[in-house]
Amino acid sequence: MTIVSRMYDGRTVKMTQEQADVLDTLSETRKGGMAVIHGYSPDARNSKYVTRPVYDVTVISRIRIDRLYARAIEALESVEFDQLDFSRYERLSKLSVDKLKELFDERKAFLLGRYRRERENAHTAAHVRNYISGGQGVKGNLVTEPETVDGRKIQVPVTDSNGHYTLKAILIEGLEVNRHVIREGELKPTNPQNKTLVMRQIERLLPRVSVNGYRRFSLSPETFKTVSIDRQTIFDHPELVAS
Repeated sequence: MTIVSRMYDGRTVKMTQEQADVLDTLSETRKGGMAVIHGYSPDARNSKYVTRPVYDVTVISRIRIDRLYARAIEALESVEFDQLDFSRYERLSKLSVDKLKELFDERKAFLLGRYRRERENAHTAAHVRNYISGGQGVKGNLVTEPETVDGRKIQVPVTDSNGHYTLKAILIEGLEVNRHVIREGELKPTNPQNKTLVMRQIERLLPRVSVNGYRRFSLSPETFKTVSIDRQTIFDHPELVAS
């Protein structure tokens, strides 16, 4: 296996030749073109599955995420309590109207804070620390290990004796526009809190082409077969395409 070194964000990163080739191909994707990940299956460490699904997924990786957030905020601000259908969940239908309104107000405020990106300091720091940029919509996840900093356990990148980092996986981020299921997966049973059920109801009212459709796909040998680029595909929301 050939190991090569590349400079990213001022850091020397070791990776296989195959990983370097994939990063090169993805970095050349034309704006608005579709990246199709064939045979994708979530990482085996994803604990929410009993059986992992397998599917082909089409993603637009060069996307204006700021406009996706703006679209979600605009839609969310107009959502009213009376629009929610609490009958979908028997547990919620047994709560008082006052309690449901309290949960609605709290979860709507929470989502607005998320979409306005008011709580991203720690999250952003982790991304700067543990990821490299391979171009818009393409990232590399570095090999990390746990470390305690100021009494808090965080993940930090591992370096070798030369101070070089190692690439763990390549990630494609973008707007999912199509999914063809090859094998259905099975989720582990869960018992979500009432506030989570209310939030799901709110999110159902948001447009599909918004941050709810923004996904991250980790590309490692066990998670996908191939990635192809269709440069001829036209996306019908040109205002969202990054220039």
